[in-house]
Amino acid sequence: MHARNNPHAIIDLSIFHLATFRASVIGGGFMRVAMGATPFLLAMLLQIGFGMSAFSAGLMTFISAAGALVMKTTAPPILRRFGFRTVLSVNAAIVAVSFMAYGLFKPTTPHLLIMTVLAVGGFFRSLQFTSLNGMAFAEIEQDQMSRASTTSSMVQQLVQSIGAGMAATLLHLLMLAHHQTHITAQTIAPAFVIMGAITFVSFFFFIRLPRTAGDEMNGRNHAESR
Repeated sequence: MHARNNPHAIIDLSIFHLATFRASVIGGGFMRVAMGATPFLLAMLLQIGFGMSAFSAGLMTFISAAGALVMKTTAPPILRRFGFRTVLSVNAAIVAVSFMAYGLFKPTTPHLLIMTVLAVGGFFRSLQFTSLNGMAFAEIEQDQMSRASTTSSMVQQLVQSIGAGMAATLLHLLMLAHHQTHITAQTIAPAFVIMGAITFVSFFFFIRLPRTAGDEMNGRNHAESR
């Protein structure tokens, strides 16, 4: 209410009328919820569920950062070739499946396989982040840039915090459902599936975008987009 009646408010709700900003911030928020939950859930799964030390679990999950670094060199040509709408829509499904795949890990799963899945997941999540952050400002005017950046950053931090809280709540509810008094790997696995399903919601925001959405941000001309 304050923002609507104050032209100098830090939060400018009018920018949510822009399709690209709305899809990036609200649609992307469903993926960031899962991102906020994943570090917590992975730590619980590897350390409590599988009995690994914090150091060993950290070394294993660090591989996802390597996948993210590799992506940084490939994102621009991918976006120029396929465009924001296609990349975000297809990648939303890939990211959701990668979250769900973590729920299939077992204590007997080879560490190399776990690290490979984490690396692939890190690659596609980083591609999604890069695409979302780039498209968010495609339709933002110069005088709106500061407030758009503030709003986008605020929502990102908010939804990732919600994700961590949601993960903890899910574990508690799953323990109650299984009549358990302590967390096991079987308790944690369904949480990954649920968080992955939440990520799928973002697909419906991206698929509704025009084919040329954000083309001016990645140097993609209309001839390539057809």
